[in-house]
Amino acid sequence: MQALLNIFKSKTVWFGLLLAIVTWFQGVVNNSGLSAGELSIIGPVVGLVVVWLRSVTSVPLSQK
Repeated sequence: MQALLNIFKSKTVWFGLLLAIVTWFQGVVNNSGLSAGELSIIGPVVGLVVVWLRSVTSVPLSQK
């Protein structure tokens, strides 16, 4: 149980959960008001944030 709770100490996990919720919400609403150009920028930005979060990761979740 403690190992399961340790995942919430990870910024990458929190970012992934936030991304999942925002993506789900956008699908439910189906009208984000964003243009195709704006959406094409969001994908790479999300990818860069994931790469940055991974680069600042210093210990595995099992050790948190």
